[in-house]
Amino acid sequence: MPKLLSVSNSKLLKGGASHLSAMVPMVPDSRTCPNAGKADCLSTCLYLSGMAIGYKSINISREAKRERFFNDRKAFMADLVKDVEALLRKAARENVIPCVRLNGFSDINYANIKAVRDGVTHKNIFEAFRTVQFYDYSKVIQIMKDSKSIPNLHITFSYSPSEDFEPVVKEAKRLKGFNWAVVFENELPKTWQGKTVINGELSDLRFLDEKNVIVGLVAKGTKNAKYNNTLTKH
Repeated sequence: MPKLLSVSNSKLLKGGASHLSAMVPMVPDSRTCPNAGKADCLSTCLYLSGMAIGYKSINISREAKRERFFNDRKAFMADLVKDVEALLRKAARENVIPCVRLNGFSDINYANIKAVRDGVTHKNIFEAFRTVQFYDYSKVIQIMKDSKSIPNLHITFSYSPSEDFEPVVKEAKRLKGFNWAVVFENELPKTWQGKTVINGELSDLRFLDEKNVIVGLVAKGTKNAKYNNTLTKH
């Protein structure tokens, strides 16, 4: 079976010379992204961009990873542990810091999924690899809440201006300590809703961002009307 972790994503490579970042890419659906319907983001997800446009095999592989997660969770987690261990070895050889995004194009809560490492069963993979920095974007409030008790997991709230997503946004506003990632059209503003906007395109290493800021991202891909309706206006 193909490796679960991938470092081929162009944005991951923006981590620079000091970090080695890898992610688990899956084709999203309502199971892997429970709030995608409210956020109206499935049809504009970035899994449809880049090399995946010209090479159908890329998303076929991503679909296979998703189905492995749901159909054979134990084997999936065992392979994921092996892949993180391989990443650690690679990072050591290259003298860089390893970091992992478990949700590449997905929004799965791994906090209560057990992981076995060296014969020891851990509550989750974060506990199994305490020295590894995990990070993700999420539209799921429970993932944000759970991350507060996981020292090596950093979550950035992924905002959507969709009207149906507004109840989730209201809940996110009540949670303190989270930066928000917001996609803008054309260019990034200096501020948004009273907070400083930083350029999230320069790096994907969100755990290095300053606190209490908006992580500004610029829209990519198709220019159709549906896509433009999902963007945040200045």
